[in-house]
Amino acid sequence: MRFRTFKGYIADFCRLPIHLAGNSFPGIYAFVSVDALGRERWIYIGQSIDVKDRLLDHEKWKAIMAYQPTHCYVARVESEVDRDDVEQCMIVFYSPLLNVQHKREQSLYGLFGTRPSKQA
Repeated sequence: MRFRTFKGYIADFCRLPIHLAGNSFPGIYAFVSVDALGRERWIYIGQSIDVKDRLLDHEKWKAIMAYQPTHCYVARVESEVDRDDVEQCMIVFYSPLLNVQHKREQSLYGLFGTRPSKQA
């Protein structure tokens, strides 16, 4: 999956099973489940300087698992500024169930018709 932010940064995500979700690199991760109709339901989106360590010791792990994630998306994003941008835009675009930050921006972006884009 390819995701483009408001600022034009493009992040290329790999879809992985939950048990293979982490490697040691700076980046973005997202927990996702699939409903009976095959639609993705975004549970949580986050970022870390070390995705593997973050996924192994996440404070929301029990809450995330309660939504029965089927897979995870991960992308290497080296720059902290770019990680902040990608994370924020993805939260606005997907409105994951467990993210609380950046929810206010979601309604503001809708007013002006500007949203990041998901590219297949």
